[in-house]
Amino acid sequence: MEDGYVKFETHLKKSGKIKEEDVEDLNRFREKLRKKNLIGMKENGVGFGNISKRFKEGFLVTATATGGKKKLSAEDYSYVYRYSIENNELFCKGEKVASSESLTHASIYKENPSIGAVIHIHSEKLWEKYFGDLRTTPKEAEYGTPMIAEETAKKVGGRKGLIVMGGHREGILAYGKNLEEAYKELENII
Repeated sequence: MEDGYVKFETHLKKSGKIKEEDVEDLNRFREKLRKKNLIGMKENGVGFGNISKRFKEGFLVTATATGGKKKLSAEDYSYVYRYSIENNELFCKGEKVASSESLTHASIYKENPSIGAVIHIHSEKLWEKYFGDLRTTPKEAEYGTPMIAEETAKKVGGRKGLIVMGGHREGILAYGKNLEEAYKELENII
């Protein structure tokens, strides 16, 4: 499968409308990342990159296939309230299915409860520069699979950090106690 497609089993409950005020900070940081072409859409029409924050008993994450949208509304987010990495399964609420990397976001949140935000960007230049120098998942751990989620969890160190996705060319994850801290982790390598 090409990047941008959900590989896990998704259970979408079209209820529990997400409020605009709950995604304002996500949109603010997403816009900064879009301007740097770290989140967006490739020429072939496939979106890339996503952003999430811990919220109540789960997390809010950009929905799949939203990378090409200039501005997102609350309907372009999904609320993940349950998941099983082992069963490759995700339960979400909203109007759209959660991002293809939602299980990876979930694994980071599960690994360290003090983490409050995760950002997944794409940059071939940064990926090549930091591959192996920063914490890097194995090449055989492909995007959107239980293996990448499990391997990512092993690389989480502390409340903030960066992880190069070895099996997901261009993919880099940043995380922190909040969106600002996760974004600063990225700024440090850009």
